[in-house]
Amino acid sequence: MHRLYAPMVFLALLLIVTACSKDENDITHYEHDYGTLVDIDGNEYKTITIGNQKWMAQNLRTTRYANGDEIVTGLEGEDWWVATQGLYTVYPHDFLSGVDYDQDVIDAYGLLYNFRAAVDGRGLCPEGWRVPSLDDVNELITFAYLFDGDEPAALLKSCLQVNSKIGGKCDTGEHPRWNEDPNGNLGTNQLGFSALPGGVIFSEGNFAGIGSFGRWWTSSTAEVNDSHSFTLYHNNPLIGTIGSSRPDGHSIRCIKN
Repeated sequence: MHRLYAPMVFLALLLIVTACSKDENDITHYEHDYGTLVDIDGNEYKTITIGNQKWMAQNLRTTRYANGDEIVTGLEGEDWWVATQGLYTVYPHDFLSGVDYDQDVIDAYGLLYNFRAAVDGRGLCPEGWRVPSLDDVNELITFAYLFDGDEPAALLKSCLQVNSKIGGKCDTGEHPRWNEDPNGNLGTNQLGFSALPGGVIFSEGNFAGIGSFGRWWTSSTAEVNDSHSFTLYHNNPLIGTIGSSRPDGHSIRCIKN
């Protein structure tokens, strides 16, 4: 079971945002002025400053380490579980309705990496950037709780969702998006993190969760064979931290050094 992070207030900084649309319930979706970052494969990402941190605002999709070496891919099932090197994989497109190609999944949700790839000394992130530590993530979570202690997840989640109450472009059934939550949990993207639920590949090689939750590695080890990750759910207003099995495949968001 995941455990939810209890925040500590450390510093309040003002964010400059512009509201783009409101519905009758006065729910707001926020737009931001994003920076750009390019990885070694030539993939371009949005970046956003949140408090004292600068984050990628999209999931990583590089197939090479920062030194140019290829990341191993193509392993399935038990081969994924027992691998002793960094790996990446693509969530299969045929698990998603309306998606015809793996590249469409990559463009929408990025790639999934095991923990060995996340901490490989050759560098998974572009030069000047790194996989965040648990302390980095806790600072982000604290900042979100500072703005909204009841529904902090909404501030980090993209507004794209099935039957979003915000309406407009936020209300979509096409990927990428969050699944509908009958209890009304949604994303407003107030902090610009634009989180999208890329799901996971579990240690045994089984894929799950795309559309329902996103899980992102940190570089920090936990107990025994686990390492820390953080997660957002389509049906939970809070932000969770979890000890994930290191062979699991999660998304990556890089943070600037």
